[in-house]
Amino acid sequence: MKSTFFTGSLFLITIFLTAFISHIPIVLGQCVDFQTIIDCKFATLSNCQIIKESKQKYPKILINNLKGIFKNGKSFLTTNNTSSKNESENEPPSASSQNMIQLSFSCDLNDTNTCNAGPSRLIPLQDSDGVTRLYSQALAKQFQFDSHPEFAPFDILASFTSVGNVFWFRDDPSPPTNTQVDFELVVTHELMHGLGFLSSWNDFFIPYISNGLTPFPSFILSTEGPDVPPKNGTITFTGFQETAFDRYLVLTNGTSLSTVTSNINQFAGGPNAGTKFDNKTAFVNAFKSSPQFSFAADIFNKASTASSMAFMTHDAKTVNDACLLETSLEPYLSGSSISHTDFSTFSNSTDFLMIWKAPRGVTLDQLTKANATNQIGVIGPQVIKILETLGYKTANNPNPYKPNAPSLDQNNNNQWQKK
Repeated sequence: MKSTFFTGSLFLITIFLTAFISHIPIVLGQCVDFQTIIDCKFATLSNCQIIKESKQKYPKILINNLKGIFKNGKSFLTTNNTSSKNESENEPPSASSQNMIQLSFSCDLNDTNTCNAGPSRLIPLQDSDGVTRLYSQALAKQFQFDSHPEFAPFDILASFTSVGNVFWFRDDPSPPTNTQVDFELVVTHELMHGLGFLSSWNDFFIPYISNGLTPFPSFILSTEGPDVPPKNGTITFTGFQETAFDRYLVLTNGTSLSTVTSNINQFAGGPNAGTKFDNKTAFVNAFKSSPQFSFAADIFNKASTASSMAFMTHDAKTVNDACLLETSLEPYLSGSSISHTDFSTFSNSTDFLMIWKAPRGVTLDQLTKANATNQIGVIGPQVIKILETLGYKTANNPNPYKPNAPSLDQNNNNQWQKK
């Protein structure tokens, strides 16, 4: 494991977008799938049909304390439901659990054998602003739509292996050394990424472009899988695509990153122009020489400028109220920059969980107690607000945002209905 905190854990597609196979644009009803975390050289598109099913009564799980159990080379996750005895199903949690996330599904994890985690499937859903964004499957399940894109068997791909005695476990006989990190901290951090705490902005075109960031280039994915040779080398530009997380990103000068995405997507006549490029070299050269590339270059610079980006939580009135994200790493570090909270602001606070670099030599319990005020738990107030903004329900935010609900008609004509 590297000395940095989960640098390879977040947007795993970064490492497999250097392969350009038959290029099919993502549309409503096409999901992005990740097969494994061990060998993530490719992401694929899946034609996930819209299905209709009656709403199920999922048991509510209150995420309070995740236990990491490591046996025979495999990791297992359990959740503690710590609701008060006196709380009925319809009553909100007690004061001691006000910061817990109320999940409307039993989170299904698929464990492999490395150390990272992420969504197994990204599902396109249309937001209230008319833009289709990619939602982690775990988050998409929260909306409990009667009709929804077909779900993958697992919500989160998670794999944890202790290499070089890096992890400290709760049942270890000695305290963690100054080179060890609490395994429960790793698991909880990675679970947040799987739940949707992830930005699509990344340097997808390394080594062809080294000074520009874009949202997810879904137009270079294939429905045929990584082992199928390309039928043709052409690329049809259909626009870069954001994750649900990206909708709420702002520069600290007040500019919305969704506005920047819109500007970049004017490249080649825009997503609806259907502009084709003969091969990856032609696409990259055209993009680098276009007026729109200046926006990608500017975000690249902002991503390594301290205090330049933030997440506008649902209660933020101005940018000054937003949660600062990690943009102090220079040079830009894929998987760590942007998709974590600001290290200097939150490393010694109740929101230590989502900083990019894990504290060594200290247990999760010690971190929580040292930084806690009142009864704040492992998941701090800013991270809770981010999850609430994305669409997760809490006692303090019982009616979170929902995107537009898919319609069965989408299977035929891509029509959507407002939920």
